[in-house]
Amino acid sequence: MITLEKLRIYQKYEGDSDGFARTGFPEEQLLMKGFWGHIHCLVEDLYLVENSMASAAFTVAAQRRVEDLCDTHETQRALLEISKIFGRRRLR
Repeated sequence: MITLEKLRIYQKYEGDSDGFARTGFPEEQLLMKGFWGHIHCLVEDLYLVENSMASAAFTVAAQRRVEDLCDTHETQRALLEISKIFGRRRLR
């Protein structure tokens, strides 16, 4: 599950997977194993949804993935906020 702790790590490295891979602490890398990619994709998906660049079907599917992968509603809200910050950067 995606947790607030995992989102904090993602924010700490500003969504930069290369920087995280090079400089992330071993305990952070262990915690994030398998989740960085999920967070990255959801950030992009939510950015598209929030900026009206997604179809209705894509929007429903993205919301379902967020609900399925996040442990709490607070984590879902935090992920949405992160997508507003990093989403545009990730899509370049």
